[in-house]
Amino acid sequence: AQEPAPDRDKAQAIAEYLKDLFQVANPAYNAGETVSARELLDRGAAKIQGDLPDDPATRAEIMSVLGTVYYQLGHDGPAKSMLLDAVELQRQHIEFPNPDMAETLLFLALTTRDAGDPQKSIGIFQESLAHLQALILDCDGVLTPGELIYDQHGIRSLCFNARDGFGLAVLCRDSVRVAVLSGRPVDIAEQRFRELGVGPFLGKCRDKARGVRQLCESLHTEPERCAFMGDDLPDLPGFA
Repeated sequence: AQEPAPDRDKAQAIAEYLKDLFQVANPAYNAGETVSARELLDRGAAKIQGDLPDDPATRAEIMSVLGTVYYQLGHDGPAKSMLLDAVELQRQHIEFPNPDMAETLLFLALTTRDAGDPQKSIGIFQESLAHLQALILDCDGVLTPGELIYDQHGIRSLCFNARDGFGLAVLCRDSVRVAVLSGRPVDIAEQRFRELGVGPFLGKCRDKARGVRQLCESLHTEPERCAFMGDDLPDLPGFA
């Protein structure tokens, strides 16, 4: 399907902005100057002050990207400042619900938690979750350590983490539907999923993109309001 024009224009504006930003790291343009990742981000942050697209959603998305990268590099101070500004723009100019805003809020919650304010971070996490209706999880490697255990009779067993179970139960309590997608049969794990109130389940799924769409239909939710988590190359199409 052809991408809607507003989304296409926003993606193009973001790509052009980042292309110009990373141009300074190209030795052909900077006389051999070595530019660190932190310096690159700081230049991007300074560039934001007077050289951003007019569209608020595009500006917010660029600020969110920079804030997220700051956080992933361990620079919590500038990450939190950038993400706060991005969220403020999104709250003012983007209709609820919105997956971009959900992601910005998620990283803002993480920076707030790491800054020593776990109570406030919980409220931000909850605001992020409000944008989601459903969560689809791959089984092996996400809900398990990724190990396949066979006994002397060749019977397979799986190991699940009790803390993951508690987290999924909390999500279900907060009205986020949780479904499970796996390339293997899910019969061996079905008892655990039923204990947690998780479902539907889709096993023997080799096409993860189709599987995610099918589960979204079963959950009566749009893909834009659904999060997917996988851990391996066969899971990549599920993120499309």
